[in-house]
Amino acid sequence: MAGGARDGRRKAVAAGAVFALLLVLCGCSVLGGRAEAPPEPVILRLGPIVTNLAEPGRYVRATVVLSFPDPEGLKTAEERAPELRDALIMALRKKTVADMVDTTKLKQELLGAVDRVLGPAGVSTAKVWLDELLIQ
Repeated sequence: MAGGARDGRRKAVAAGAVFALLLVLCGCSVLGGRAEAPPEPVILRLGPIVTNLAEPGRYVRATVVLSFPDPEGLKTAEERAPELRDALIMALRKKTVADMVDTTKLKQELLGAVDRVLGPAGVSTAKVWLDELLIQ
């Protein structure tokens, strides 16, 4: 019987060790500590951009909003706002009305234009939104 009690105790100790290991791996603590929530993204609204499209007599008005994972990215983007606006205008000027229909693809291409400006500065842009898109 003494051997059975030892086996039960070993199993309990092993189970406790596994539980403690899981708590450590999950970033939790027995004292109730919690992992930090990720920071809220910060946004930069680049105001309305009006430019001609690749088709004669057609133009677009777009308000582009950029999202950054941290305030440092926002600060860099604000400092380089003229470059960002120029890159977005150049990207939009190459488009036709048909190109503007697939807004998901359009946003990916605009994100690429933004990343070409901010990437060398080490800034990553989380997302691009079109707050306004008017095609005439």
